[in-house]
Amino acid sequence: RYYPEVMYELGRTLVQNGQNERAMECFSELANDFRETNYYTRSLLEMGLISFNRNETDKAIGFYKRILEEHPMSPEAQSALAGLENIYQERGEAEQYLAFIDKLGISSAKSPDERELMIFNSAEKQYLSGNYPSAVASLTSFLNRYPDGAKSSQACFYLGESLQKTGKPEQARDAYLKVMEKGAGSFSELATLNYARISYSLQDYTEALKGYSTLSLI
Repeated sequence: RYYPEVMYELGRTLVQNGQNERAMECFSELANDFRETNYYTRSLLEMGLISFNRNETDKAIGFYKRILEEHPMSPEAQSALAGLENIYQERGEAEQYLAFIDKLGISSAKSPDERELMIFNSAEKQYLSGNYPSAVASLTSFLNRYPDGAKSSQACFYLGESLQKTGKPEQARDAYLKVMEKGAGSFSELATLNYARISYSLQDYTEALKGYSTLSLI
């Protein structure tokens, strides 16, 4: 009767010794043969962690979702939820995570303000990591959803920077203009400078003058 407990502890010991492949075999056996015990969800969680550390995020998502879909009240559910949120945040796919928890009927786990901040943080990570095409998509989606949100000015600035990096100066200028129009925040000065510079490079001297004049006032 101690077999599943011993197998689980063996798997954890193998993880500690860096033998992830053998550990996965132990946890996989438990998940397949002991589905009616509490070692089922515990093993799924361990396999999710191993997969995440191997950068096999799709596999990790699969393990975490099995816990949440099959045993949402298990002790491992909260850890699976946190792991899932972390992966989707890192991938810039916060909206997919929120759609999943909506599907599970646990939307109350995130307040409206938390949902907004989560989507912004997810987009910001794409920008800070230099994944500019993904940042453009994520930031545009965020601004469409929260055009007047608390982070909208910062999101517009990041969008302008990302569009510049992807060779779209005209669209970048539009994003910087939105930051200027909001008129507040630490990004307005740099956004105004970039707006003026792009306008000047595009030989749109009227707008360049507008930008530099505004900058001199700032």
